[in-house]
Amino acid sequence: MQKKNNEIRRHDRYDTDVKIHFYVPYELKTKVNFQFKKNQPDESLNKRFSGLSKNVSAGGICFVSELRLEPGDYILIDMYLPGVAKPIPMEGEVRWSTVNEDGLQFYSGVQLVKVYDKPVEQTIYYDQEHQVIWSNVLEQVLGSFAILHKKMYPNP
Repeated sequence: MQKKNNEIRRHDRYDTDVKIHFYVPYELKTKVNFQFKKNQPDESLNKRFSGLSKNVSAGGICFVSELRLEPGDYILIDMYLPGVAKPIPMEGEVRWSTVNEDGLQFYSGVQLVKVYDKPVEQTIYYDQEHQVIWSNVLEQVLGSFAILHKKMYPNP
């Protein structure tokens, strides 16, 4: 996705096209909300939705899906990298959601709070050697790719 002239972004975005599944663990519009837990720890009573990531940054992710999310929704995300057996578990808060040109899909921007239960904000740092802002989000999703890219192409 291209950066719009009026956008102010904290971190660089890296394009991705990775399958995700996400869950909205509770409905904020209800006055009372509860769920019964099943004995099997891997089963969720929450409905699972599918999406496709569009880009990722040191602190967030943008994806497209058929579900319109609302700013403030807290979601759980499983990101499935090609060739990796287990998904990357993430948690975050929806910051924005817009309808796609086709009117059938929605782009959502999520500020990530945790990756593998580790707080994201505490892992964001500036890598002086490679001149790039880095975090556990980028390390898990991109590995060393972004650092290698910056090293190979220092002037974009």
